[in-house]
Amino acid sequence: MSGYAFSLTPKQVPYVSTNYRNIQTMIPVPESVSIFESLERYESRSMHGQLPVVWDRAEDFQVFDPYGNSWIDFTSTISQSVDFNSFSKTNLSSGFICKNQIS
Repeated sequence: MSGYAFSLTPKQVPYVSTNYRNIQTMIPVPESVSIFESLERYESRSMHGQLPVVWDRAEDFQVFDPYGNSWIDFTSTISQSVDFNSFSKTNLSSGFICKNQIS
C-alpha cells in the first residue's frame, strides 16, 4: 500500500496517438469512476493507490481499456522478472523431485 491515492475526478489530458499508445478520453474515464469507488469499498487495502485505469484486455506489451485508450504496459516487466526467478527455482526443485522419484 503506497499511501498515495490518485484523484477520481476526471481530468482532460492531452490526446495521444502513437503506434502503441492511444489516449482519447479524460482520465479517469468518467464512466469508470463508479468502478473505482466500488473497488475502494471492497478491495484489499494493498490494492489501493493503483492507476485509475480499467483494463479490458492486454496484448503483448499493450493494455487496452473498454473506452478506446491503450498504453504500454510497463508493469508486465515486474511479473516477468518475478516469474523468471520463480521459474528457475521451481524448475531446479521440480527436476530434483522428479529425478529422485523416477530412480
